Amino acid sequence: MASNDNKQRAEVVVVCWAIWRARNDLVWNQKFSTPNRVVAAAKQFLTQWKLSQSRSNVALNQPQVEGDGASSWVRPQTNSVKVSTDAAIFEDRESVGFGLVARDSEGGLLEAKALVHHELLSPMLALSWIDRMQWNNVTLESDCLAVVQAIRSKAPMRARFGGVIKECRELFR
Repeated sequence: MASNDNKQRAEVVVVCWAIWRARNDLVWNQKFSTPNRVVAAAKQFLTQWKLSQSRSNVALNQPQVEGDGASSWVRPQTNSVKVSTDAAIFEDRESVGFGLVARDSEGGLLEAKALVHHELLSPMLALSWIDRMQWNNVTLESDCLAVVQAIRSKAPMRARFGGVIKECRELFR
C-alpha cells in the first residue's frame, strides 16, 4: 500500500510542477499548452526520471559504440552513407518537425529532407526513407539517446514507444 501512496505522491508532485512550468511558459513566453499536453509532459518526465534512477534498466546500460556522444559530425566509413536525423516539437503550432541529411564518406551531401507534421513521427520515417533511396552500408545517427539505446536493447518494450522500437528493430534486420 505504501508504494502505491508514494507512486501517487510522485505523480501529483510532477503534475503540479508541469502546471507551474506551463503557467510560466504562458506568462513569460506566450506559449499555451492544453491540459492534456501538460499531464502528458508530466508523465513523460516522471517516466524518464524513473528510468534514469533505475540501475536495472537494460536500455540505459547498453555499451556505447564508437562515435556515441561525439560533439561533432564524424565521417562514415569508405563506401558508406551516414544519415543524421533530428526532430523538434513546436507546441505553439501543435506540430513536429523532422529533418534528415545523408552524406557520403567524403562528407558530400547526397540528400536532405525536412518535414512538418501535426502528429507524432517515429524513427521509422528515417528507416523507410533510407530503404526507398536503396543505399547500402548506412549508418543512422540520432541525438536521441533513449531511442538509440532502446533499439540496441533486447528488452521487450510496451506502449506506443515499444511498438515503434519493435518496428525499427525489424527494419534494421
